Amino acid sequence: MPMSRKTLKIEVDFMKPSIQRSLLTTAVVCALSTESAFAQLEEVIVTAERREANLQETPISIQVLSSEEIQSRGIKNAMDLVDQVAGVQGYAPPGTTSDVGLNIRGIGDGSPNLSVDPGTARYIDGVYIGKVVGSGMDITDLQRIEILKGPQGTLYGRNTIAGAINFVSKAPSDELAVDLRATAGNYNQRDLSGRIDVPLTDNLRVAASYYQRDRDAFWDNTNPFQDGFNSTDRSGYRMALQWDLTDRLTVDYIYTNDDVSDERDNHSVVSGLNPTYAAVAGYAGAGGDLTAVPIESDSRLQTVGGIASFVQGFVLPNLPAPQVSQYLQWSADYAAWGQGVLDGTSQNPGTGSSDFDSFNSQSTGAHTFKAQFELTDSIDIKYIYGHREVSAYTSQDLDGMNNSVNGGVQHDLVLQTIGGAFLTGVVPSSIELAPGFVLPISDYILENINLGLLMVDTINEFGSAPVFSTYALNEYEQDSHELQVVGTTGNFDWAAGFFYWEDEGSFRNVQNATFPLANGSQGRSFDNGGDAWSVFGEATWRPGDGKLALTAGLRYTEENKDMTWLWRDAALGGVGGYVSAAIQEAAALALEGVVIDIPRDLGAGYVWSLDELDTIPETEGVYGQSEKQRFDNTSGRLVAQYNFTDNFNVYASYTTGYRAGGFNGGSYNRITSVGDAFDEETIESMEVGFKSVLADGRLRLNASLYSYDYDDVQISTVKSDANGLSTEIDNAAKLSREGLEVEAAWLITDRLQLTANYSYIDGSYDAFPPYLGLTITPTEGLAPENSAYVALDWDVLRRGKHVVSFNLSGNYQDATQSIGASTSLYAAAGQPQIPVNFQQPVNQSRTLVNTRLTWAYEADGGTEVRVSAWGQNITDEDYRTFGYNLGADLGLPVHQWGNPATYGLDISVSM
Repeated sequence: MPMSRKTLKIEVDFMKPSIQRSLLTTAVVCALSTESAFAQLEEVIVTAERREANLQETPISIQVLSSEEIQSRGIKNAMDLVDQVAGVQGYAPPGTTSDVGLNIRGIGDGSPNLSVDPGTARYIDGVYIGKVVGSGMDITDLQRIEILKGPQGTLYGRNTIAGAINFVSKAPSDELAVDLRATAGNYNQRDLSGRIDVPLTDNLRVAASYYQRDRDAFWDNTNPFQDGFNSTDRSGYRMALQWDLTDRLTVDYIYTNDDVSDERDNHSVVSGLNPTYAAVAGYAGAGGDLTAVPIESDSRLQTVGGIASFVQGFVLPNLPAPQVSQYLQWSADYAAWGQGVLDGTSQNPGTGSSDFDSFNSQSTGAHTFKAQFELTDSIDIKYIYGHREVSAYTSQDLDGMNNSVNGGVQHDLVLQTIGGAFLTGVVPSSIELAPGFVLPISDYILENINLGLLMVDTINEFGSAPVFSTYALNEYEQDSHELQVVGTTGNFDWAAGFFYWEDEGSFRNVQNATFPLANGSQGRSFDNGGDAWSVFGEATWRPGDGKLALTAGLRYTEENKDMTWLWRDAALGGVGGYVSAAIQEAAALALEGVVIDIPRDLGAGYVWSLDELDTIPETEGVYGQSEKQRFDNTSGRLVAQYNFTDNFNVYASYTTGYRAGGFNGGSYNRITSVGDAFDEETIESMEVGFKSVLADGRLRLNASLYSYDYDDVQISTVKSDANGLSTEIDNAAKLSREGLEVEAAWLITDRLQLTANYSYIDGSYDAFPPYLGLTITPTEGLAPENSAYVALDWDVLRRGKHVVSFNLSGNYQDATQSIGASTSLYAAAGQPQIPVNFQQPVNQSRTLVNTRLTWAYEADGGTEVRVSAWGQNITDEDYRTFGYNLGADLGLPVHQWGNPATYGLDISVSM
């Protein structure tokens, strides 16, 4: 922020509080004695290299957000970083609002799958966060955020191929202090937070904080019987203790607890219609590119309409049942809905659709213990222990449709099956039980008619025919220990350490697709876990006059991963169970001369809560299967830095990193009886850059050029085959990437500061895993080619104890696509299978503008009152954030949209 005087900004968390107080006193004296001096930018201190250092002297591309910037920009969690930093992208995965995937320079991963490790490492007060699940929870009492760009495999270790983000919280103060804040905004936003710092003795300090955030849904639901989408209901508290046991030993203990209660999911909007099998076969026969199959096809509308016309003309006159009339109305409703989808594929409808409850509830608890011992004046020893538990329950309606009987739309597969039954095309007239032995089903016409009627009755009784829904429970626990020794010996700065990690996860889910067609519910549950250890060391040598600095570092890691698949599959329900019953009755009559009557219950085998998971039969050959795998990696770092002056230096670096391999609990090959295992991925980075402070300290200008070679990339893709939908992970991809980053801060006057950062990314897949013979080459970037952030901070008025300040910021990103490929397998009875890769709807380029106007008043005694009016996305820009495709059978490409314009008022009192 603009400043009226030269200020020395000291931010420490390695130094003892007694030293902090001494430095703070010195800083205040310096500031007061230079009140009339020319204003300069604040010095920024970071701990990116495990020791405190000036940002400008650290040869890493880093962006730092101070506590003031965090407050003025409204940053509360990792998701809020996406619109604040060029080169950082992210999204909340489907079905959750508290898991956040982050990419840095186009590298990273956002899958909430417990069996996958993230590629962008997140640390809270030095503790590594192991999974994406729960990573989007609010983080209170932030002192600063450090964003380290590029692989950090030496000092930070595993899963840092994209970089690392350090969230550093405020330590307890040695002075009694109270901070209270309240927010009111549109969509009925109501936030409260507070913090109190209490010095119990000269050596013991505690702090406690609490927050609660509530907001109504951003998007209405077209289903009046269900809630809207993307609401907020969060609360949490934090306790911190800092104790100077001796002049050389300080310990910290932190406990945090965060809860998300029944938050409504992001709304998923159908953004096209996949073609039918016949349309794809014709497309392939006409020479169409199966690696770019269009998703704006009216073939499903034509198929549903054609079947309905036959039923209208030939069945209804002979079977004037209300179920037939209702089916025809459902078909007409689908035609109108589908045409509306095709007419508005690039538009945000401003509403979402669902046919049952869709929500997210999470609870996270974390313990952090840190001990720092000053062994000598030049050597510090630090120990960090972290324990974290996450429990996340979600109910997800992921298809973007309201399939309710009352006011909704039925899916085309359901309509095709009902119509096909009325036209006697579902239950076969005969079946070949063995070569040369054909069993006739004499009453197949009646069976088909009854099936069509029963399907309509079953859907009416249930109230809807959900397309794709899941109930899921993630439970995750992690423990980590890290020992760091940091010191200076002569002209060597060095750091060494040991790290140990273990975690375990449990995933339970029930998923239902195309009720009541499928044989029943599925459970794709699993248990997984692992452990890892590593040793690392890094040293910087400054020969001669110290202008040249040479750094070398190395880290060795070993880890073990294990997975147990706990799959379940129902087999007797739905249309498949009905057809099976008809065949069994016919076989009994033909072979044994016995008349049997098997009940027809289309709802058998379906369960609609996790409490009933154990009632689903275990999947033979999969349930209980376990696999283990061991991985190891050596990562390193080489840096050369030269300081031409105290305010200008250049550096060149070579770094490597890796992301661990493992097993995918969502995929298992039943034919080969082998789980979906994937290997580690590795990255090599070359970077050159400079850092400078110009114009007598008023301008900070940093820039870097980088090049990546990214091998064995773990590609996650949704696949549809004879066993249903699955997400498989392959290592066959290679990617190269080059980029440029520029960061600038300019104190134009002592009241006006301009901040800007720009990122250019150029790169493509050099290789991509083939899918059933298809050679796929993704074209759109997974990260924007160009992105930029600009902020203006202006102290409009300073009069006595009053300050009025204004902030205006804008963030721009080019268009992107969400995933590398969206593959699927088309199949039809008696026809060859056709593998395809669908086109993907593009996440459009967008510019988001935020603003804040603040009045601050400092009363006698140090009490400060602030009132701020703010707005985010004030131009109300519509933009997509993430998309996925539900495959050949379900036929629905779906997209999520970003937040609309929000505005509100903040009031805070600090004493």
